Amino acid sequence: MEMKRIAFFAVCLFSLASISGCQKQLDLKPHEGLPEEQLFKDVRGFEYAVRSLYTGMKNNGFAGQDNGIPLMGDLLSDNLMFNPAGRQSKSDFFKWQLSSLISYDMNYYYCYRLASRANVILRNIDRIPAGEDRDNFEGQALAMRGLAHLELLRWFAKIPTQSSDAPSSLGIYYQDEFNPALKEVHRAGTTVSSSYQRVVADLLAAADKIAESNPDGYLTKQSVYALLTRAYLYMGDYAKVVEFADKAEAGAVKMAKKDQVKGVWVDANRKVSAVIRILIQSKDRIAIGNPYSQSVKGKIKSEFVCRKSFRDLFQATDVRAAASFVESPFNEKMYIHVAKYLGRAGENANVSDYKYMRIEEVILSKAEAYARLGQDAQALNVLNTFRAERYEGFTPGSESGQALLDAILLERRLELAFEGDRFFTLKRLGLGLERDGVERELADGTGSFQLAAVSVPATDHRWVLAIPQDAINLNKSMEQNPGY
Repeated sequence: MEMKRIAFFAVCLFSLASISGCQKQLDLKPHEGLPEEQLFKDVRGFEYAVRSLYTGMKNNGFAGQDNGIPLMGDLLSDNLMFNPAGRQSKSDFFKWQLSSLISYDMNYYYCYRLASRANVILRNIDRIPAGEDRDNFEGQALAMRGLAHLELLRWFAKIPTQSSDAPSSLGIYYQDEFNPALKEVHRAGTTVSSSYQRVVADLLAAADKIAESNPDGYLTKQSVYALLTRAYLYMGDYAKVVEFADKAEAGAVKMAKKDQVKGVWVDANRKVSAVIRILIQSKDRIAIGNPYSQSVKGKIKSEFVCRKSFRDLFQATDVRAAASFVESPFNEKMYIHVAKYLGRAGENANVSDYKYMRIEEVILSKAEAYARLGQDAQALNVLNTFRAERYEGFTPGSESGQALLDAILLERRLELAFEGDRFFTLKRLGLGLERDGVERELADGTGSFQLAAVSVPATDHRWVLAIPQDAINLNKSMEQNPGY
């Protein structure tokens, strides 16, 4: 007789433990020994299980206070500068010294952890009667499974628009059953194209099930539509980007107005901007701003600072500047510190909600999609409407063609700075990365510490991160990405 299935903590599964040196073990930890048939016997049990999905996104690999997406996606781009006055953390990533031993392992493990949590919910969904509650639980689980795999795809596989061979290149293991230890899994026969189709299938199914509104910090139908715009943008299906962007914009969360932009980053109004928000409180002991900076005797001590050349792209009338960075001295040297994660007033430093995805990204994706479809008038209208809420005294532009597309991409870079998007924009567009090695860490572009120039061509294998070596050691069937 089959052994009784055990429900794991918060429905789950596995946690990262025994992290020391290069060894990362995947531990299975039962939750009070509760059998699944007992945990999932009623709506209350499913509510508890669904809540665990959002708890999972507070960890390193998503938010966290060491390896969060808001840092890692910009660290591998051209927005930030390494600060030698910091703790020297993540310098290998900044220098692109990537290998099978230096990869984004936290993201890899926690994405599969999130997918496994979702799968436990999905395999028990028939235990409660059909109806709105059941549909909503199922929709949230499907959406989170799609989100987790979309995250894995953009780090550990090519993005479909990246190159002509990207769609047929190696995809990912798509976890749609309970396999917390990732045993005997492989990617043979998968492609990027087929993997993205599975993400879209989960998200479309989720959109049909999930509720229009849910408590703060939970996914909604609008959240799923937003995720679909991201997936379709990466796939190069621009008509679908427009279709689902329109649906997302019709939702309750609207773009932040000029006078609301700064408040977004201190959680002054949770009803604007963030369509996927993970609520974080001081008691969670998760300071998502820590990878960027710490507070030392009332001063900001930064690990990574904004590059002067990037700061100079913001016009004097751009209301985002005050929300994005602050210039202040540390040890009598002036730096451009990242300000988005300095935290809420009256709480511990660097504590704020994690804005995983904002409606502003959706709008800019729609503008780009229109431009790539050759519909310049529609693209310009979206762009001008957007810019009117970001610049004081804005005069509508009249760009067309490549100039219009460049303007849209510039707004994307400015709007989503320090949120993890820049690496993926460079990657999906096949732009490569160039850092001149001349610019340094201080606010005026000078400094005492010089880093070597970094040149990463669009064809470089490192745009696809390595599967963590520990994961391969634990599972010999898992193929490593080319070049590692």
